[in-house]
Amino acid sequence: MIRLAQTRGFHARWTEEIQREWLMALLRHRPELDEAKLRRTTTLINQAIPDCLVTGYGHLIDQLSLPFACSASQRAGEG
Repeated sequence: MIRLAQTRGFHARWTEEIQREWLMALLRHRPELDEAKLRRTTTLINQAIPDCLVTGYGHLIDQLSLPFACSASQRAGEG
Protein backbone atom coordinates (compact mmCIF):
# COMPACT_ATOMS: atom_id res chain seq x y z
CA MET A 1 0.00 0.00 0.00
CA ILE A 2 2.79 2.42 0.87
CA ARG A 3 4.63 1.86 -2.39
CA LEU A 4 1.45 2.21 -4.41
CA ALA A 5 0.57 5.42 -2.60
CA GLN A 6 4.06 6.78 -3.26
CA THR A 7 3.55 6.21 -6.99
CA ARG A 8 0.29 8.14 -6.69
CA GLY A 9 -1.62 5.06 -7.87
CA PHE A 10 -4.10 5.99 -5.18
CA HIS A 11 -4.33 8.45 -2.32
CA ALA A 12 -3.81 6.67 1.01
CA ARG A 13 -5.57 8.49 3.83
CA TRP A 14 -6.19 7.77 7.52
CA THR A 15 -6.55 9.56 10.81
CA GLU A 16 -4.34 9.47 13.88
CA GLU A 17 -7.23 7.71 15.63
CA ILE A 18 -7.22 4.92 13.05
CA GLN A 19 -3.47 4.57 13.48
CA ARG A 20 -3.87 4.28 17.27
CA GLU A 21 -6.61 1.67 16.81
CA TRP A 22 -4.54 -0.63 14.59
CA LEU A 23 -1.44 -0.14 16.73
CA MET A 24 -3.27 -1.08 19.95
CA ALA A 25 -4.97 -4.04 18.22
CA LEU A 26 -1.62 -5.29 16.96
CA LEU A 27 -0.05 -4.99 20.41
CA ARG A 28 -2.99 -6.85 21.99
CA HIS A 29 -2.48 -9.74 19.58
CA ARG A 30 1.32 -9.53 19.47
CA PRO A 31 2.45 -8.34 22.93
CA GLU A 32 6.05 -9.30 22.19
CA LEU A 33 6.33 -6.44 19.68
CA ASP A 34 8.05 -3.25 20.78
CA GLU A 35 5.53 -0.40 20.99
CA ALA A 36 8.20 2.29 20.55
CA LYS A 37 9.39 0.67 17.31
CA LEU A 38 5.82 0.44 16.02
CA ARG A 39 5.23 4.11 16.81
CA ARG A 40 8.43 4.97 14.94
CA THR A 41 7.14 2.93 12.00
CA THR A 42 3.88 4.90 11.93
CA THR A 43 5.88 8.14 11.94
CA LEU A 44 7.96 6.92 9.01
CA ILE A 45 4.84 5.84 7.11
CA ASN A 46 3.27 9.26 7.64
CA GLN A 47 6.44 10.93 6.38
CA ALA A 48 6.64 8.66 3.33
CA ILE A 49 3.11 9.45 2.11
CA PRO A 50 2.35 13.14 1.66
CA ASP A 51 -1.03 14.31 2.95
CA CYS A 52 -1.95 10.89 4.34
CA LEU A 53 -3.26 12.20 7.67
CA VAL A 54 -6.84 13.42 7.63
CA THR A 55 -7.59 16.17 10.15
CA GLY A 56 -10.45 18.53 10.86
CA TYR A 57 -13.18 15.90 10.57
CA GLY A 58 -14.43 15.95 14.16
CA HIS A 59 -17.46 18.11 13.39
CA LEU A 60 -18.65 15.52 10.85
CA ILE A 61 -18.87 12.61 13.30
CA ASP A 62 -22.15 13.62 14.93
CA GLN A 63 -23.72 14.17 11.50
CA LEU A 64 -23.11 10.59 10.33
CA SER A 65 -25.77 7.92 10.43
CA LEU A 66 -24.21 4.56 9.65
CA PRO A 67 -26.12 1.37 8.85
CA PHE A 68 -23.11 -0.84 9.56
CA ALA A 69 -20.66 -1.57 12.36
CA CYS A 70 -17.96 0.96 11.59
CA SER A 71 -16.99 3.75 13.91
CA ALA A 72 -18.30 7.14 12.86
CA SER A 73 -14.84 8.62 13.33
CA GLN A 74 -13.45 6.21 10.74
CA ARG A 75 -16.09 7.18 8.19
CA ALA A 76 -15.75 10.91 8.91
CA GLY A 77 -12.00 10.66 8.37
CA GLU A 78 -12.47 9.08 4.96
CA GLY A 79 -13.96 12.23 3.46
